[in-house]
Amino acid sequence: MKLGFFKRAALFAVTLAALLSTPAIASHIVDAIAATVDGHVITSSEVEKLVRAKEGDLHSPAHRQMALNSLIDRYLLEAEAEKRGIVVSDARVGEAVATVTKRLSLTVEQLKEELTKRGERWEDYLKEIRYQILLQDLIQSLLKSEYSSTEVAVREFFIRHRDAYTKGKWVKLNHLTISGNERDAATEKIMELISKGASFPSAALDVIGEAPVDTGNMMFDDLAPMVADAVGSLSSGEISAPVPLGETIHLFEVIEQGGGSTTYEEVADTVRLDFERDGVQEVLKEWLEARKDDASIELR
Repeated sequence: MKLGFFKRAALFAVTLAALLSTPAIASHIVDAIAATVDGHVITSSEVEKLVRAKEGDLHSPAHRQMALNSLIDRYLLEAEAEKRGIVVSDARVGEAVATVTKRLSLTVEQLKEELTKRGERWEDYLKEIRYQILLQDLIQSLLKSEYSSTEVAVREFFIRHRDAYTKGKWVKLNHLTISGNERDAATEKIMELISKGASFPSAALDVIGEAPVDTGNMMFDDLAPMVADAVGSLSSGEISAPVPLGETIHLFEVIEQGGGSTTYEEVADTVRLDFERDGVQEVLKEWLEARKDDASIELR
C-alpha cells in the first residue's frame, strides 16, 4: 500500500526523532565544529574533553583556546608522523606501561584502579602513552632531516643560548692611591721603577712608603667605569695607565682574572643535557610554527 505525502512526512519525522534520541548519534550530529586543520575537523566536545582533562574552566575562553591550540598541534604532529611512516607498536606501549608500573611499584591492575579513581579511562591512558612515544620518534626524525647530525644541532643550540653559558667576568686587582702635591712625580717614579723590573708593590713602597691594596675578586660588571676602562684590556701581571681622580692618582695591577666568554668545548656535557631537555622542544616548536604557516587552519 502506498503512503500519502503527509503520512510519509510524518513517518520521516518520527524516524528522525528516534535517531536523535540515541545519545551517540545525537551528539555526533549536533557537535559543533571548533576548527578545521587541512580539512580535519576538531569538535567542541574534543576541546571540552581536553579542558576537563587539564582541570580547566569550561567557561574560560583562555582555557578553551589553549585546549584548541593543543589539539591543532597534535593533529599536525600526528599527520607528519604518519607521513614519515612512524608507527608505534603495541609492544612499545606495553614496555612503557611496564616501566611506569615498575617506577610506581604497582601492578597493571592497580594502575588501572588509580586511573579510574582519577576519572581516567585506561584506553585514553594507553592512547596518550602511544602519542608521547610517537612524539619522541618524530622529534628524532625531525632532527635528522633538519641537521646533518645531533652534534650539529647541539652546537647550534649552544650558539643560540651562549649567554646562558657565559660565566661572569671577574678580576682581582692591586690598587694604589697616590695623593699629595708630588703625586704626579711619584707616579712617574713608580712607573719608571716598574719598567726597570721592580714589582708593583716594591716600587710603591720605595716611592711613597705604602703598598697597593689587594681588592680580592670583583665582578667586572661591578667595577666603576673608569676602573673598568683602565683594566679591561690588560692581561694578568700588567699595570694600568695612571687614572686621575680629583686630588688623587690611581694605579691598578691585574693579579688574576677569569670568566667571560665560554667555548663550546668547556661546557659541552652541560649543553648536551640541556639540549635533551629543552633543545628538542625548541626544534619541535620551530617546526610547528613553520607548519602552521603552511597549513589551512580555520577557527569557527
